[in-house]
Amino acid sequence: MDIINEDYVSFYTDWFNGRDKAMDFLERCYEVPNGNFIPLRLANKLARVIIFSDFCMTHKRGNRSVQIFLWMALIESIEYIYFPDKDSQKVDKLSVILCFFRNYISTEDKDLLLQNLRRSISDDRFDKTKEINIDIIARILYSIRNEFAHGLDFHTSLFSDSNNDVWLETVKLKEFKKDGKEERHYEMSITHQQLRSIIIRSFINLIEEELLK
Repeated sequence: MDIINEDYVSFYTDWFNGRDKAMDFLERCYEVPNGNFIPLRLANKLARVIIFSDFCMTHKRGNRSVQIFLWMALIESIEYIYFPDKDSQKVDKLSVILCFFRNYISTEDKDLLLQNLRRSISDDRFDKTKEINIDIIARILYSIRNEFAHGLDFHTSLFSDSNNDVWLETVKLKEFKKDGKEERHYEMSITHQQLRSIIIRSFINLIEEELLK
């Protein structure tokens, strides 16, 4: 078994609230079950990206858009881990993110997202459809990732300090496949810690599924 990076051990120790649980998880990944290297690569990628995103947040290097960009890039990396020879230009990043949100975010976490990302009364669609779904939330985060990546916008107020604080966010996106790209307005009260935890939990759900193969 490969030597486990101590920074990764520290990350998972914090996440699992104990070194024994962290080591049990990592050792199962690093044992390469049935010659399957994917759990190891996923576990390393998760730790590496979250450690870096936490560093950026703690040291105020960039704004909250940096966090969204890094978390979405983490999800996109799943495709490259499963298909390392795939041409990056041919990867449908939105499809990868939609798949992740649909399949690996728990029902409880989906409910938390839906409670704290809502259509604003100022949005043109409010009268017809107040509700949004998990696909739209994935599209919102993907659009924020793109706007940051291309230097178009910085969503400095994306995260609330508590769920009682609500921010109005304007995001340019296609809510549905048939739509053109339009400015839509949302009320967001999800906190940084909540969204960070959802991403980590869901990624670990993927790893645990892979370990069962």
